[in-house]
Amino acid sequence: LRMEKIKYKPFTLTLSKLEFFPRRILYLGLERSQEMLEVRALVESEFSKWVDPRARPFLPHLTVKRYQRYEHEELLARIRNSPFGTR
Repeated sequence: LRMEKIKYKPFTLTLSKLEFFPRRILYLGLERSQEMLEVRALVESEFSKWVDPRARPFLPHLTVKRYQRYEHEELLARIRNSPFGTR
């Protein structure tokens, strides 16, 4: 497995926002850090045959949920009523 070749020290992730990607994906945005960018560079190097870093901008995130169309309005309302939605 290629991922096993990538070695790095644990680091802290800092949440920045709760958002939706256009294709029905709810995600937690993460603040960039030097450690995160170093891991990104290692992954890009190891998978250079398959990864083109110029293909799309780097958006650090964690996918929370892939939802169905009918769920969007309910999820949006619940998020707006949560501590994340009060920014």
